[in-house]
Amino acid sequence: MLATVGRRCLRNGSLATVGLGQPRAADLAVPLGTAGDDGVQLARFLPADRDSYGAAEVIRWLLREPALG
Repeated sequence: MLATVGRRCLRNGSLATVGLGQPRAADLAVPLGTAGDDGVQLARFLPADRDSYGAAEVIRWLLREPALG
């Protein structure tokens, strides 16, 4: 049991990510964020004045004009 202290359930975190978090005594399950081995690259989606981003920022980045040269 001690090995589980501070850990989160992958299923509950995944469901919370899509807005279906399991209610807890104090609040809802926390959404899960994954970036694999590319977590350092997430900053490219962040607007200069924010510390989070949404799907719209990612879509804008994906649709950006290709670099010339």
